[in-house]
Amino acid sequence: MRPVRIVLLISLATEALAACSQVDSDFFPYKMLGLRSLVSNEDTGQQFEAGFTAASYKAREAGLGGCAAQAATAAAARRLKNWSYICCTVTEKSQCATTVR
Repeated sequence: MRPVRIVLLISLATEALAACSQVDSDFFPYKMLGLRSLVSNEDTGQQFEAGFTAASYKAREAGLGGCAAQAATAAAARRLKNWSYICCTVTEKSQCATTVR
């Protein structure tokens, strides 16, 4: 019985660790530090950085709002009419671990 329990415990521990993967189903890293706003001029294809919004995984919704606001402000400052943006999630290891909107 003991070997079966050990195998079961190892199996459960492995599943628990897999559940704590680096990114959730919405592509937000659990250890996210914030979001970088990147704006694209759709007419020229040029992309530029619009700013950084500090945000944790738990505050990701507020961080997305800040990212969108920075993108809109930067696009207006450059008088862009045809633009889009992405938000890059920032972690200790990457300045763009994943992209979200």
